[in-house]
Amino acid sequence: MEVAENNKNINDTVEEKDLYKRLEKVILDSNISSDDKSRQISKLAMIKAEPVNILFLGSTGVGKSSTINALFNMEKAKVGDIDPETEYIEEYQLDNIHIWDTPGSGDDVEKDKKHMSQIKAKLSETLSGGNALIDLAVIIIDAGQRDLKNVYDCINNILIPVMGKDEAGKRTIIAMNKADTAMGGRHWLRELNSPDVTLTEYLDRKAQSVKRRLHESTGISILPLYYCAGYKEGKEAQLPPYNLIKLLYKIIETLPLERRIAMVDQINPEKEHWLFSDKKMDYAEKILSDLWDSVCENAKVFADYGMNIGIWVMGAPGGVLGTLIGGAIGAVVGTAKYLIA
Repeated sequence: MEVAENNKNINDTVEEKDLYKRLEKVILDSNISSDDKSRQISKLAMIKAEPVNILFLGSTGVGKSSTINALFNMEKAKVGDIDPETEYIEEYQLDNIHIWDTPGSGDDVEKDKKHMSQIKAKLSETLSGGNALIDLAVIIIDAGQRDLKNVYDCINNILIPVMGKDEAGKRTIIAMNKADTAMGGRHWLRELNSPDVTLTEYLDRKAQSVKRRLHESTGISILPLYYCAGYKEGKEAQLPPYNLIKLLYKIIETLPLERRIAMVDQINPEKEHWLFSDKKMDYAEKILSDLWDSVCENAKVFADYGMNIGIWVMGAPGGVLGTLIGGAIGAVVGTAKYLIA
């Protein structure tokens, strides 16, 4: 694997893990004038000032909070069996990533109307430059759920009216959680933490069925992915996540290219969270390639301002691999190395 091979020559010890601080250090250590350094630092501050905003939606009990906790190694999102219902949109800030956990739907018609208004208001917010505040909407459903009315209502009555059909299709992910409990949990191989052939075929058919029914109901074509968050809730011991790395890959891939570097420092460092997946592609390599792409894209901003901070794209397959001299790639490698082990 070429990404891994390239990284073997890079020292895994990273003095500064914050990618933005490393880029700032590269600028300050460069030979450009003080005025140019000030302009570059200001440009870096502008890039960092626009955080990534991810909105999580879904019915009560589908595992939104558990998914957030698993992806970002958080314990701030409420989980458990005492009161799993979120009454208001809750924001969790992780440096340059803002996570928005929305109230669960499907329990009460009047509450659903109130929650819908809150979500539409949040989706309607814009940044100072006029771009939408929310970069990405992740709709979570139960893999064993048959009634998808809440999903259709969410897309037809919330996402499309605010975002428009094209943008809703581009900036929405549908993820089927609790894959381990589908078909009554009878076909989950606990020792391998993966579905057997029967359950895999069922989940693949379910994903295609949801995509077809979704297109018929909303006009949007999205192929859901299935996973299980596997996060520990309360005192109940759970298996590690399955296909969480696929969900992470889809999130990173869907984010605007220049904003993906915000994910570098916030990916959950628990290695077992990324070990189990359907192996349909090398998600780890794709993630690292996308992060490199984002670093290179942001470096071009500085190059446009007359500064070369040491990135040369080497023309590897897809044009996404490169060598970054100046230390910033160390933050990527230091954070993501567990994904390519």
